[in-house]
Amino acid sequence: MKKKILGIALLLVALIVVLCLASCGGDNTTASSNPPAQSTPNSTPSTGDGETTESSKPSGEMVTIKFDTSRASGGLVIADQNVYVGGYVTEPSETPYRKGDFVFYGWCVGGQKTKKWNFNTDIVTGPMTLVAVFDRTSSVDTCAHEYIIDQEKTIAPTCERNGVRVENCTLCGNVKRTYHQEDDTLKRLPHEEKEIIVEPTCALDGYKYVYCPNGCGLESTTPIKATGKHEYDTEKWYASVQPTLYVDGMYENKCIVCGGATITRVANKNVEDEQLFDEKVNISYLYTGGSYINEKFVNVAK
Repeated sequence: MKKKILGIALLLVALIVVLCLASCGGDNTTASSNPPAQSTPNSTPSTGDGETTESSKPSGEMVTIKFDTSRASGGLVIADQNVYVGGYVTEPSETPYRKGDFVFYGWCVGGQKTKKWNFNTDIVTGPMTLVAVFDRTSSVDTCAHEYIIDQEKTIAPTCERNGVRVENCTLCGNVKRTYHQEDDTLKRLPHEEKEIIVEPTCALDGYKYVYCPNGCGLESTTPIKATGKHEYDTEKWYASVQPTLYVDGMYENKCIVCGGATITRVANKNVEDEQLFDEKVNISYLYTGGSYINEKFVNVAK
């Protein structure tokens, strides 16, 4: 009887131990399969496919990007750009040029070739200066260039800007640009104001035309009114009506400038026969000489 009771007690103890072990094993499995999540401060979210994430979008702070062209020829100037942090710089439309055996390498941060800026992918992190960097050409130019001027691309100097001469080689297609630092004829011209004056006459208006011949487009026209003052040759009178011993004659004098306006004088008919006909006034139609008083000729045939 005692042996049966002892067997039952041992069986119960063994059962309790198995249950305890099973309970502890389940807790350990759950803990190991679900570890606590840890957050990394200031982490940058990534999409895994190269797309811009929230952290790479403009932050709202605007900075200035400068362009240094001191190594280039021709005095090229590139305007500064104001860009938000996290944004992109716009690539300048004009490619810098350097005289001699040089080719443009790219825009580099601080002028360092190892920091060439990629306008498509590089993101602005703060203010900076991009420097135009050049490489020497590796090949030797063996072409005996024959250049002709490209009239469409050449820019003539004016009083507002310097000029640039563009030439194309007819043999190899090479393009050569010449700037005002290399050729004085391409330097900015002085501003001038020239005048063309057409004087008015007694009947016609005149004008004064002012313009700049150096390309700035200045021009103006100022009218000048006709003077209304006719000019006559008082030594030449044309007979419109011949005088006789019985009828006064009529002589006209036209303006020598406009030919339109006339003045009229009346020839005195009370002259002697011999005075009038000895000079044969009636066959010439042009009276030269003589004098007149009170609008009438005297001594017309003297």
